[in-house]
Amino acid sequence: MVSKKLLLFSFLFIIFASLFTSCNLMSKANIIASVPKTIHCELNMFNGCEWNYTITFTETNGIKAVIYSMSVRYKDGKGEEFIQPWFDTDVIVPPNGNATFSRSLTNNNVDSLGGEIIFGFIWRNQEVFPYVPTTGKVIIILEKPQ
Repeated sequence: MVSKKLLLFSFLFIIFASLFTSCNLMSKANIIASVPKTIHCELNMFNGCEWNYTITFTETNGIKAVIYSMSVRYKDGKGEEFIQPWFDTDVIVPPNGNATFSRSLTNNNVDSLGGEIIFGFIWRNQEVFPYVPTTGKVIIILEKPQ
């Protein structure tokens, strides 16, 4: 015969399990990165050509996320690549919200023929399980100086 404690435990387990699975605690954050189509060159007398860009990260699944690692690969107008290894960061993206990350690049790193930046990032849920890392990337086109 089944004890009352076991029945009560089973009942409570089923109730909590159904509540747990009906909310977004088992979902993953979804991050979309966006940038302007082309980043224009800003000429200055000290650095030559400078490209300033801002990446907007948008979370679309109602779960707070943290972008905790980024990598930048520059491909200049001649096709040569310069890779910046992964670096730690801490960009918090609110549920169904936006966060930005800004950076600048001068022609000391990339020639003045323009080119592109391939910007990689890794994110995970900030506060809820699962904490599985997910990767993404965005490509930024650098305009040639006028």
